[in-house]
Amino acid sequence: MNVAATTAERPLRWQLLAPIGVVSLITMPLTAIWFLLLGCATFMGTAAYAAVTRSADRATAVLRTGASIGVGLLLGPIVYLSLAVFT
Repeated sequence: MNVAATTAERPLRWQLLAPIGVVSLITMPLTAIWFLLLGCATFMGTAAYAAVTRSADRATAVLRTGASIGVGLLLGPIVYLSLAVFT
C-alpha cells in the first residue's frame, strides 16, 4: 500500500480534528475568543516549525497535524459565527 497516496487523499487527521472540534463546539459560547486565538496561533506555529524542518516528509506530517488541530479549534467559531450570520 502506498503511504504517500493515502496521505494525499486525506490531508487532515480526523482522529485529531473530531475530538477537538467537538470540544470547541460544546464550549464555544463560553470561550469564543480563545478558540479563535488558539486556532490562528496553531496555524502560525505549525507553519513556522515546518519551515525550519529539514525533512520534507517530516514537514508534511507536521503541517497535517497542525492543520487538523487548527481546523478543530476553529470549528466552533465557524459554526457559531455562521449561525449568527444566517439567522
